[in-house]
Amino acid sequence: MTETVCLLANACLYVLALIFGAALGSFGNVLIWRIPRDESIVKPPSHCPKCGHRIRVYDNIPVLSYLWLRGRCRDCGASISPRYLLVELASGILVVGAAIAYGWSLGTLFYGVFLWALLVLAVIDFEHLLLPFAITIPMSLVGFGGAAIGATLPLGRALAGAGIGLLFFLAVTYAGRSAFKREAMGGGDIVFGLMGGMYRGMEKTVVMIFLASLLGVIVSVPLLLLHRKKSSDPIPFGPFLSAAAVVAFFWGDTLVKQYVSLFW
Repeated sequence: MTETVCLLANACLYVLALIFGAALGSFGNVLIWRIPRDESIVKPPSHCPKCGHRIRVYDNIPVLSYLWLRGRCRDCGASISPRYLLVELASGILVVGAAIAYGWSLGTLFYGVFLWALLVLAVIDFEHLLLPFAITIPMSLVGFGGAAIGATLPLGRALAGAGIGLLFFLAVTYAGRSAFKREAMGGGDIVFGLMGGMYRGMEKTVVMIFLASLLGVIVSVPLLLLHRKKSSDPIPFGPFLSAAAVVAFFWGDTLVKQYVSLFW
């Protein structure tokens, strides 16, 4: 009986997490569109970018409305980018992952929002070469609040992780400016390091930095060799950071243990 109750409780949690995550993804699509364009995220209400018609409430249900309308505006029939659907689905899955990891706790809420923010930042940086302070700074404060109330990490570990992330990207920025006379990192990357460290602590922040750098090399070197990119062309680092932060979130402990076991 107790096992059945636990299964039902977990099933309810995962369904709620999926719904909440998809709703966050819908809001994330608003941020992805409006923040790089310096538009208000409040006004005007959601509308079709082609014809300007306001989106009806029943056409704004995450995932389901997109599928029901077959990816088109009800009023003008214009095609809606599948990115909207993918962001909502991915956000829902990420929040479910947080729920699986932390169960019925505040940790699920704080980490679910953190994973959602990683997704939004990755898409914005990929499309616009921008990691907006409008997301990274508030999320850093939320991470501090989660640590302060004991929902995520002990506050000391959170601050240590934030310090490592901040100092690393500051050092890279300074080194790039000195060696190449241009910016190697933007301010958004620096605050991203602080934000990621606030949620993950020192060890997993190191994992995040290492994996992001590795991904950057794996993707960038072939593009340079194939002349798809020039050495002077900017390459968005946010998607690599976000992907690395997600890996560090779900598998960081395993990676740290595997690394340590190589020496001890």
